[in-house]
Amino acid sequence: MEKKILMGMSVEELNKELKRVSSLKCNLKKRKGVVNYDEELKNILSYEDEVKEVKYSLMNKGKSYFEFSFEDIEKLNIDELVRFRKGVSSKKCLDGNDIEIFDRCEELLEYSKKVLDEKRNKEEKDLISKNNYMPINVS
Repeated sequence: MEKKILMGMSVEELNKELKRVSSLKCNLKKRKGVVNYDEELKNILSYEDEVKEVKYSLMNKGKSYFEFSFEDIEKLNIDELVRFRKGVSSKKCLDGNDIEIFDRCEELLEYSKKVLDEKRNKEEKDLISKNNYMPINVS
């Protein structure tokens, strides 16, 4: 299918299309003796990439972690901060040879660590203050 047709599909339809393509790929792998096996597999894989690309663009994930500002980091909750740190660490490992990327990742990790510690401490203090109650003496 052309990309224009794929763009007109909903995310659900794209998921169904991905399942269909996955099934085609699986069936092809079972028939490795086909004359033009490599060519067919290449076509299926490129089509699968197109479908995934369209699906990703429709899901509108927003900014990548690498594009976050310090204000964006402060708005994240604890779970999102943990995922953010994992994503940035992964980016740092994969693209760490580039000095600019490495430095930006270090900067983001350092700042997110500070924010995460602050939020955990605040949550802990809130929990402790909720549990500090005075027993009532009933006589």
